[in-house]
Amino acid sequence: MGVHGLTSYIRKKGDKYFCDYRLHDTKLIIDGSNLIYFLYSHFQVSSHFGGDYDDFAEICKDFFNTLSKCNVTPIVVFDGADDPNDMKLSTVLQRMFKQLRRVDARKGVLPLLSMVTLRQVLVELKIAQVACLFEADREIAVLANKLKCPVLSDDSDFFVFNLDYGSISMGAMAESVPRRIVAQAAGKSDYYLPVRLYKCQTFLMEEFGIERDECIFPVFATLIGNDYFDPPEITITSPKHPSNQLYSPARDPEIIADWLRRAEFESGNEACEHISEQMPYEKGKQFKESVKSYSDIKDFALIDLEKFLPRNKGSVERKCVYLDGNDVDTYETGEKEAEETGHTILTDYTGKRLPSWFLIGLIRCEIDCTFLLNAAVNHRLIFKAQMEILSERTSYACSQVIRRLIYRIVTGSVDPNDRDKQSKNGYIEEYDRETEPFLVEPVDELPDITEIPSLENIPQMSRKEKLKIFIAAFGSRPDSIDQSLDETSQLFVLVLRAWMKNSKPKVTECHLTVLIVGVIALHAFKLDQIPTKSSYTVETEPPVFRDIKNAVNEKKIVKFIKIQLRKHFSTPRVSLDSPGVMEVVHAFVQFQTCYLYTFYLNQVLQSPVRIPRPSMVLNCTFLYNFYRHLQSIEDPGKHIDSLLGKGSAIHSLFHNWKQSAMDIN
Repeated sequence: MGVHGLTSYIRKKGDKYFCDYRLHDTKLIIDGSNLIYFLYSHFQVSSHFGGDYDDFAEICKDFFNTLSKCNVTPIVVFDGADDPNDMKLSTVLQRMFKQLRRVDARKGVLPLLSMVTLRQVLVELKIAQVACLFEADREIAVLANKLKCPVLSDDSDFFVFNLDYGSISMGAMAESVPRRIVAQAAGKSDYYLPVRLYKCQTFLMEEFGIERDECIFPVFATLIGNDYFDPPEITITSPKHPSNQLYSPARDPEIIADWLRRAEFESGNEACEHISEQMPYEKGKQFKESVKSYSDIKDFALIDLEKFLPRNKGSVERKCVYLDGNDVDTYETGEKEAEETGHTILTDYTGKRLPSWFLIGLIRCEIDCTFLLNAAVNHRLIFKAQMEILSERTSYACSQVIRRLIYRIVTGSVDPNDRDKQSKNGYIEEYDRETEPFLVEPVDELPDITEIPSLENIPQMSRKEKLKIFIAAFGSRPDSIDQSLDETSQLFVLVLRAWMKNSKPKVTECHLTVLIVGVIALHAFKLDQIPTKSSYTVETEPPVFRDIKNAVNEKKIVKFIKIQLRKHFSTPRVSLDSPGVMEVVHAFVQFQTCYLYTFYLNQVLQSPVRIPRPSMVLNCTFLYNFYRHLQSIEDPGKHIDSLLGKGSAIHSLFHNWKQSAMDIN
């Protein structure tokens, strides 16, 4: 949630509430939604040109490898959908507008594919990750106490929760360097990370002179105000000293702490009851709910996250959806597993129960929880601001055709006569730049598809049937795709076609050339870093384009490509306000939206196709630089022939991709 001004208040006290702590040989619960913003900002990953996902992936790996060196077992927990009660809706919209102002001022925002990149790094490193169905803060606190370990987060809520093993700030972790432990016991790590540990018990003793109270800190935090509770304009008195008055909203933590001390409440529970009774009924109810959300952390609210964690370190397994070369679906419906884990029954916006396989996929992060659950439960999406030209059509419009199919699968079939904009029955709200949402109607039909499946039907479909749905989503037929290409390349061509067809302002042949060369360049630089095995399963195969992997066996050409293109990965000295700069950025952000929702469509169809990671597809600094480079030379086509080695396998693949992508009819 975030308590307004609490972090500054605690930091202002210096080291009073923190102690030195050696972090090693322990589990560590990480606030994943907080981590992604921290890593991007703290390590200053470039975001101004749309996102350098290869660089971000390396920073994520370095971060987790540092933990591994100290035998710290991270468990990353992500937020899910927005709470259906809409209590936080205004806050989320305010954040969207704040990010839009940053875009307008040409300041960086979190790139669109950052979350996909982080989650795929976690899969690669076999790090446990789970998603909550809704906000994660409270569930993180419960999990940390159950697993007897600290929490890593910069969210001020973790100052309030009564965490038995405390919390550590992201900044303290990132700036810490592993140190060697002298005379360490056998079987333990030889290194530790020196950090500063916060415990709320210390705060309680210093501020209120009590060692333990479940409610007094939550009362204090809620009176300050958080994302769910905005204090009303009233005067609050204390029961023992009526002249001791608090003029709400005070906002200032110092004033509120002083008032609580002078009020001399017998307990936090008494304080909660007394204060809530002096508020208007609805505000008092919200106040008590906020206090309870901080204080009641004995058990999980909806899902027992602990049961979804791997039993042994490094044993994270991903269920294979399909056997390579086999059209037999091996994905289970999850009903039996759901019964064993005892997860809750969750209904969608219309009150229909969501299938167990879908919920389990959400919790395990095999399906994106935030986007897909918001579509199912809230019929509402609030888009993240991206680096684009705000006076032009939103970049998200380029991918709406893909989202409409996802909405249809997730929400199910609705009789056209029953559709109602007022109740959102048969519609999805999309918030993007405006205070009022745009109502989107899910697609009703696809070419050559008799019936569009709903969530309940998907586990029973064959892989071939899912692939047919997938291809139809792009307005194509299987016979319109070059069958000489690997399936992953065929998918990529479909995304390129959607981008070329639906972009506005329209992207050009030059944009297409640059994007394809960018993918080849990343493979040229990264393929030698990927371990070579004689065989892979569907799940363990490297997230690369097989066609590129097979084509880059000519070492001289690869070496030449790397020499010629290395300079284009450097950040250019150019202002985003310079003429033509944002036009280039906007074009490639439109592609990112197509890639993202193709990724989600693949997930909701239980992943019939392998999709390479963003870190092997997009470095937007390179795309900007190379686009400018091609625009500056007399014969771009001749330059590409020379760069890729005319007649080489990689040159032929480039032309195959490009020609297939331009054939959008």
